[in-house]
Amino acid sequence: MDRAKEVERPAVRACRLIEENLAVDAVAHILDGVPVSLGEYPHMAAIGFSIIGNEDEYDFRCGGTLIDPRFVLTAAHCVNSRESVPAVVRMGVVDFTDEEQMDDRVEIPVIKTHIHENYSSGSNYNDIALLQLERNVTYTLDVFPICLYTNIEDPPVDSILYVIGWGVVDVTTRRKSDVLLKAKLKITPLSACNRSYAEQGLTRHISQGIISSQMCAQDDSEMKDACQGDSGGPLNLVVNETTKNYRIIGIVSAGFSCGTETPGFYTRVAAFLDYIESIVWP
Repeated sequence: MDRAKEVERPAVRACRLIEENLAVDAVAHILDGVPVSLGEYPHMAAIGFSIIGNEDEYDFRCGGTLIDPRFVLTAAHCVNSRESVPAVVRMGVVDFTDEEQMDDRVEIPVIKTHIHENYSSGSNYNDIALLQLERNVTYTLDVFPICLYTNIEDPPVDSILYVIGWGVVDVTTRRKSDVLLKAKLKITPLSACNRSYAEQGLTRHISQGIISSQMCAQDDSEMKDACQGDSGGPLNLVVNETTKNYRIIGIVSAGFSCGTETPGFYTRVAAFLDYIESIVWP
């Protein structure tokens, strides 16, 4: 027996199946972001929460990432309170004001929320959760899962990263975007990120500092960033943009304001492979 295949972990096996079905792209919460084309990030999901007194409408205030026909990955802080029980996930749409896209959208109820057992709302550690869907997603060009990034180390410094979301686009008015936006970011080493947070006195929810199960990223110009409402969405590492081949390397977790000199920080997906695999591919 091939020893390499014998020890291949479920996330790697799942990724191989995803990559076998990637198609070439026909079209070659984000502050100062660029609009996303339909199908450009087919793994992106919007998480909807029930609105009291209105059974037909949902409040979409967090993002998520499709990683399997039945599971969406998100941040624990999005879904860990009685007021934040996810009802549905919406996929296959990037513009909530586009009638044609909305007619074709995919919305599937959430039947179970798996929050990391060591997550506490008083801190930003272990900020990861999985949403189990009522039924399997049918894959299309506009709805398709992403591979997990499985290397615990930071990617090479020249790596291309995009954060995407429908979050706040104006920090003054708190206006959120109806159109999915993307922003190009670079990894910030943990040492520099910790120094920045300490200098700003922003360590209340990170008593141990920013640790190896987290990661930081920011825009060189300090203009582009994830913002409120982008929480739970993916930080995408580009493998090949032509074939829409990405890895989810981080989950939008927290930060100080938006687009400032302090980097935003993310849950490092590779640090939680055992947790993800135990639920999604047991």
